Amino acid sequence: MADMNKIKDKVFHKYMFFSLKPAVGGVLSLVFGGASIAMIIIAICLSYGAGGHAGTVVGSLAFTAFIVSGFGVYLGFRGLREEERAHLPCKIGIIMCGCICVFVIALFVIGV
Repeated sequence: MADMNKIKDKVFHKYMFFSLKPAVGGVLSLVFGGASIAMIIIAICLSYGAGGHAGTVVGSLAFTAFIVSGFGVYLGFRGLREEERAHLPCKIGIIMCGCICVFVIALFVIGV
């Protein structure tokens, strides 16, 4: 009977979301995703303000956003390895940074 209570308590504790701390890699992934979104928005505003002729500045901002979002994906996957942590920020950060990577690659391939 004592073994059953230990298993029951452990399983119940494992799935309690509010008692778990978020994974550090997931939080960093969200921060990097937010930073890369901010860089993309700044690049779009600069390009619009220059009438589409802000080549080097916009390209370097977009490339930096791509690198930062790539690190965000990496840190999100590293955060999934952390035990006894909430992994929801990791999943959100991976998806957000992955979408930014795909968006920047599509911009470079299209040549906008």
